[in-house]
Amino acid sequence: GSLGIKRLGGNRRWFRRAARCDKLTDFCVTNSQFEEDVFRSTFWPHTPFLKFGHPRNDVFFHPEEMAARRREVFHFYRLPEDVRVFLYAPTFREEDMDSYEQPDYAALRDALEQRFGGRWVIMIRWHMKEVRKRMDDIPYDWIVNASSFANMQDLLPAVDAGMSDYSSWVFDYMLTGRPVFLYAPDLELYDQARGFYYPLDATPFPLARSSGELIDQVLAFDAETYDRDVKAFLDEKGCYEDGGAARRVVDKLEEYL
Repeated sequence: GSLGIKRLGGNRRWFRRAARCDKLTDFCVTNSQFEEDVFRSTFWPHTPFLKFGHPRNDVFFHPEEMAARRREVFHFYRLPEDVRVFLYAPTFREEDMDSYEQPDYAALRDALEQRFGGRWVIMIRWHMKEVRKRMDDIPYDWIVNASSFANMQDLLPAVDAGMSDYSSWVFDYMLTGRPVFLYAPDLELYDQARGFYYPLDATPFPLARSSGELIDQVLAFDAETYDRDVKAFLDEKGCYEDGGAARRVVDKLEEYL
């Protein structure tokens, strides 16, 4: 996913499918030099690139479309217009997440309101493989279970700040310029099991290893520093997203009509 940090990998069956996918792929749509390098070094060593950006990310460059999708999400969850939304969406783990240390949601909400002002709700979106086990894992009435919302990309325009651990959605969402935090209490274990393309602390996102550190990171968030670091990160990865990817893909498809 985009500038995602997790290494491509899986079991033997997954690798067989990936190799078959390579043989069937005519083009790879890319959004950065980083993504091109990942594709070349893994399953698409010779496939031509369409350096268009990702159509799913076009929305982040169009304020009117962002506002329209936000209204749809607020209507879907019956949220008051004056609340602000914080999304927590961690990645999937092969091991049981019951041992994974959950953040202190009450302290997190207090910190958000203290640092950014306003009244906040926290949305939690579990990975699709975790949803059934987590449907009732909602301890407060100001927490919204967003796991059933059909399209993650349609949810993001409603989000004022977000948090994950290693999930690639944050590398799409960062194009909005809105705050992202990383909460990674099992960093070493996950790195050993899956591995990263670059260190987690090389991202522009404040990184916390515990709930206490997370609260400190929220309270200390500096918008100017974050904005500068996001721009530097996108430049370093050679990102060329600009909001026009879908049109380019359609133009390419029309060549074959």
